[in-house]
Amino acid sequence: MPLINSANSLSPHSGGMSVGSTTWTSSGCASDPLLPFRPASGGSPVDDSSNSRPVDVPVMLRTLSITYRVTRCSATYTGNSSRKVLDGEITPHEGQLRTTRAMGQTADVTEEDPGPVVQRILLGAELREARENSGLSTSDATKRLGWYAGKLSKVEQGDKSVTDKELAKAIDVFGIARERADALKGLAAEARRKLPPARVPEWATKYVNLIAAASELKLFFPDSFPGTVQTFDYAHAMLSGSVVVSRADVERMAEERVKRAKTLLNNEETRFWLIVGEEALHRQIGGKSVLREQLEQVRQFAESPNATVQMVPFDGGAHTCHGTSFTIITLLEGKPSIVYTEGLTGSDYLGREHVRVYNLAYDNLRAVALSPQKTLEAIERRIGELT
Repeated sequence: MPLINSANSLSPHSGGMSVGSTTWTSSGCASDPLLPFRPASGGSPVDDSSNSRPVDVPVMLRTLSITYRVTRCSATYTGNSSRKVLDGEITPHEGQLRTTRAMGQTADVTEEDPGPVVQRILLGAELREARENSGLSTSDATKRLGWYAGKLSKVEQGDKSVTDKELAKAIDVFGIARERADALKGLAAEARRKLPPARVPEWATKYVNLIAAASELKLFFPDSFPGTVQTFDYAHAMLSGSVVVSRADVERMAEERVKRAKTLLNNEETRFWLIVGEEALHRQIGGKSVLREQLEQVRQFAESPNATVQMVPFDGGAHTCHGTSFTIITLLEGKPSIVYTEGLTGSDYLGREHVRVYNLAYDNLRAVALSPQKTLEAIERRIGELT
């Protein structure tokens, strides 16, 4: 399955990379093998390759291999990275980013690297499946693992990572086969990795990473266009009106939204569905010219082969989602989806039965919405009215 293992410093062995898996050398940080960004004493860079060990793991789709160097106050990753795409070819990517810990309303995530959030969710789903296959309830499994109440639920939901020792215990308790256990160990190591920054609200960091790694996205926004498709001016106007985003962060966050929209628009692997209410075509966020530019970008999405855009008209009557915005995220084919909902000060990530209900609601929205072609015509008419 598409996973990638890394600890603190990763470099591919010579000999290339196969489509299904590759061999990597993992070298731990001298200060702490589980915390690659922990400050090193004396301020000198840490690059301890003396404990390198080869590990064989599958490669994650659209994930970059990263070499970290740690200093007292900051961390950078540099060098040749590799990107795995669906057709099995590797595209080189080079870059250097500096990471700093954001303060207040913002947190550190990365745009191109889906990051440990995704790995934690995948690991949690695998452990939950293994637990259920073993016939253990959450409470029984918690007792046998020796964990505190609620910890297993956090791990299964992707909200908490596990140490190697904790994972080894879970593998034993759940009776996980050796081959699968090796892949889970690599996944757990990846889930503990730190990331370079991109600025988003603290509670939205998981969502940004999930969006970057998704194979399918289904969004519904009744009165505006979501950050996933926003232009800079539209995003800037929306963020400027927020009561939880500081003025100092607005421009940077708007730029990040533009980058994500561009990435999604040019991404042929991710299937993208967007349904909006007709109000989104009329609410002049930022003014007439800003809305027109936003609609022109949405038109580009509507014309993209991997995207479907629909509009629920004013005269469409009642539907299942009045006043509710949400996103259904599918990471991998055959794996459970995740529902993301967001409020002013927090967000929820829902699974299992919630996903079934939200998928039914989304099917209802698709049924009452205009067809993609009629939606495109409505967008073009509105652009003409704003010109």
